[in-house]
Amino acid sequence: MARYAKGLILDKRYEIIDYTGRDQWSEIYRALEKDTQILVEIHILENLAASSKNAADELVTLHQELAGFVNRNIVETLGSGYVDPEKKIPYYAYRYIEGETLNDVVLKSYPLGAPVDMVRRIISHLLRMLSETHGSFYHGYLNPKNIIISSVGRVVVKDFGIIPALRRHIDILPLINLQDRAFLAPEYFTSGAKYDLKTDIYSVGALANFLLSGKPPRNDHKADLKPDTPEDVIVVLNKALEPISSNRFDSVSDMREEVLSTFVRRKKSKASVIMVDLLNSFHEEDEEEKKYMVQKGRLDYGPYSGRDIREKAIEELILPSHIVVNIETGFRKPLEKHPDFEEFMFELQRRMELKRREQAEAMTEVVEKRQSRTLKLAFILGLSLFAAVAVSFLLYKTVIESSGGRRGGTIKDDSEISIADGSMKAGKKASMKKRYSRSRRRKSSSSSMGSYGGGTDSGDEIKVYALDSVQLTQTQILTIVNQAVLNQIAAACIPSQGRIYISYQISGRNGKVSYTSAKLDGVKNRKIASCAHRILRGLNFPKMNTDISGFGSISF
Repeated sequence: MARYAKGLILDKRYEIIDYTGRDQWSEIYRALEKDTQILVEIHILENLAASSKNAADELVTLHQELAGFVNRNIVETLGSGYVDPEKKIPYYAYRYIEGETLNDVVLKSYPLGAPVDMVRRIISHLLRMLSETHGSFYHGYLNPKNIIISSVGRVVVKDFGIIPALRRHIDILPLINLQDRAFLAPEYFTSGAKYDLKTDIYSVGALANFLLSGKPPRNDHKADLKPDTPEDVIVVLNKALEPISSNRFDSVSDMREEVLSTFVRRKKSKASVIMVDLLNSFHEEDEEEKKYMVQKGRLDYGPYSGRDIREKAIEELILPSHIVVNIETGFRKPLEKHPDFEEFMFELQRRMELKRREQAEAMTEVVEKRQSRTLKLAFILGLSLFAAVAVSFLLYKTVIESSGGRRGGTIKDDSEISIADGSMKAGKKASMKKRYSRSRRRKSSSSSMGSYGGGTDSGDEIKVYALDSVQLTQTQILTIVNQAVLNQIAAACIPSQGRIYISYQISGRNGKVSYTSAKLDGVKNRKIASCAHRILRGLNFPKMNTDISGFGSISF
């Protein structure tokens, strides 16, 4: 429940806008700094001060010291003070950051684990930040709830130094819920233990485990990862998670070096398959200068050299729609429109389109061969069935003739069958029944004939009909679902992370896409499917006299 109303002025500096929630030691408000008109996040320590004024005053002192410290991966501390003149109610203030906590990002988008290249980027940012701060202080409480992915894709951290400061005056464990304790080093639970940079190394290892699997490490301080996780990644995490601090990495720089070398996507490079000469064709003098950043969704990647950008474009790790920023000039454009890469991307897309067409034509040839073999098999089957019917008819005729009849035993359509009592009336009735029975057999035989001599049940008719239906070739489909359509789907529907597979079905009656499905990292995703369907639905395919004229698929 909010204790401070909207419009209230705190410390003659901040105007309350609204109440946003609370953490273990404070009530949190969003406010406006009057002088600068920037949004801030105010933490009011009224409850903490009531239980331990020394602990609350310690946090005031801590945030006064942090106010002069600036780092791109740390939420800026604007200062601290007291709400009331009697200095009984302390507060501290952060710059307000628009974004989501790492905990929310993983739970919403990656409950079974994020892609390894995303984990690599986040963890390397955290380790770089720690290497820049450990000369002055350490964090002491890194967990998914105090790490934010900002709206511009930056990894930023708050609550710096709070737990170590509080521990000097109060028992901190009641303040930390069981879920968050998994990210604390074991020495937190040992009386009198000292904290140093290696407590943060443990927390980073636990965070990496959470990002890769969607869950914290095991209770025995071992990595708990998916079965297909590379062994070298497990080794790095287990070293960071060592229960004895002296067995962990000696420095965050050492851990960062290992993370950068092992947290890589295991994927066969397409550069060896297509366009082996393309990179060498676009060599420039400053080719190795790392002067570019790449923005994918909410995360920024880099720095990269020009050659790095081209290699990753070939491997489709950087897409034409991703934003490339020149660090030196600040110039930013989508990769396919960036003047430094526009010519390269045109040639790359041309070659990739040729490659796709070759693959589509090869697939079409395989499908046509299969259809040809199936048609031949159906024709042979039809002839066999026809022969079987003919043999059955001859056997039937032979049996009838051998049983004897009038005029040499030959049975004619108007012949009569002998009846036990020999009466003429009974003979006429039997003759009528025989003619009716033979007439039914002729009709039945005629109606069961298929296009190739026929089968004896409706199932064969359905099979022959399906094989005889008209289908669009892959070349026809790819001519309509061209690179421009793929780029439109990529820009409008495809998230920055994960492997996406889209499949669609084309109606022959109206020449429109009638059904679209999508999977993100193997899991069905209705949002992507709906977005892609709106684009594919606008395409016009040739109309054909069949319910389904073709299928297609797209992968990102």
